[in-house]
Amino acid sequence: SVDLNSTTILDNVYGGGNEGAVTKNTEVFVTNGKISNNLFAGGNGVNAVVYGNSTITIDGTTEVGTSDSVAPNSGCVFGAGNAADSGSTDSASTATVNIVGATIHGNVYGGPKMAIVNGKTQTNIGSKAVKDSNLVEGDIIISGTVFGGGESNANGSETYDWNFISVTGGTNVEINGNDYI
Repeated sequence: SVDLNSTTILDNVYGGGNEGAVTKNTEVFVTNGKISNNLFAGGNGVNAVVYGNSTITIDGTTEVGTSDSVAPNSGCVFGAGNAADSGSTDSASTATVNIVGATIHGNVYGGPKMAIVNGKTQTNIGSKAVKDSNLVEGDIIISGTVFGGGESNANGSETYDWNFISVTGGTNVEINGNDYI
């Protein structure tokens, strides 16, 4: 697991491997951190398959990206990997995103960037949606869009592969802003 507390990272963060597979689960927890680029629960590269589940939890005053971020290249949160699949056709996985406090300058994706979750995604935004009283609630500001699935466009152009399937088993998004001021 990756646990970042009051940490500044000037590039991407990955819960999985860099061109290396992970046979179990990945977990990324960021509290009061600053990530300059993207935040991924999975791995980086086609060989960085996560065969278990991937979870990313963000709370407190965490900031992902900068005011100059352009999605999907920076400022985004992904519940899975970057060009790295999750699960397999024989063993389904779940990609989970939990946000109870953060400024995200790009988009939030329950799934991967240019890869497939062989299974389902669960995206929870707000402390009532996440249902974990141990997390530090903070303001939630998302400058982009929230997607249950993944990003099918690697370079951010306006040309999309509309036939690309990023999640095989379904997506669920719960946003609950109750008790936020």
